[in-house]
Amino acid sequence: MRTLPALLLVALTLALSTAGCASAPAASPAVTPASVTPVEGDETPAIVVEVLGLTPQYSVDRPFTYLARVQTTNPAGPEVTGVAVVVRLVETATGDVADTENIFIERFVPGDTKIYTVRLSGDPEQEYRVETAVLVNQS
Repeated sequence: MRTLPALLLVALTLALSTAGCASAPAASPAVTPASVTPVEGDETPAIVVEVLGLTPQYSVDRPFTYLARVQTTNPAGPEVTGVAVVVRLVETATGDVADTENIFIERFVPGDTKIYTVRLSGDPEQEYRVETAVLVNQS
């Protein structure tokens, strides 16, 4: 019975001694919404893309990554098919693109909102922002 409190005390001491040892890189989410209106025709809707957050992800068994949460909205207008949202991890200092992922939306009805989490590779020593672009009628 005495070993259980002793083990809990050791575990608590280890947890407190290792807290704060790893410094997290500064996450730099671009939270300003970017509205992109496709050029094709007068009836094409404005797809609104907003970056909700950018979170660094540490892992022992794979490269350092960032998780970007992206929200897309078709506020009004006709139904759109073949929407591709391009998500780029851009180094703030140089403007270089570190990684790119595409989100494909088969059918996007008016008033619909979709939220995605995208994993992007980056360097833990750099500061990044997320940029987006929208393409329609992609197959």
